[in-house]
Amino acid sequence: ADGIETGSKDMTAVPPKVETGARYNTGQACKILGVSRNTLRKYVKNGSLRPKVDKSTFRNVFEARELTRFWFERI
Repeated sequence: ADGIETGSKDMTAVPPKVETGARYNTGQACKILGVSRNTLRKYVKNGSLRPKVDKSTFRNVFEARELTRFWFERI
C-alpha cells in the first residue's frame, strides 16, 4: 500500500495505531492488522501472535505491545 512489502499479503502496510497499555478483542485486532479472523487464528495457532485470556470472559485479548511487536516482525 505505502510501498512497504509485508510478510503477509493481506496485512496492512501501515504500522498499527494502538494506545499504550490497551487491550483489543479479536475483531479489533483484525481491523488494526488488516487481516481476517481466519488469518488472525492462523497466526495465533502457529504461535507468531500471542493473545492473553480475559479472565472475566475467557476470550482472547491482544495487548497493544503484542500487536505492534507482531506487525514489526512480519514486515
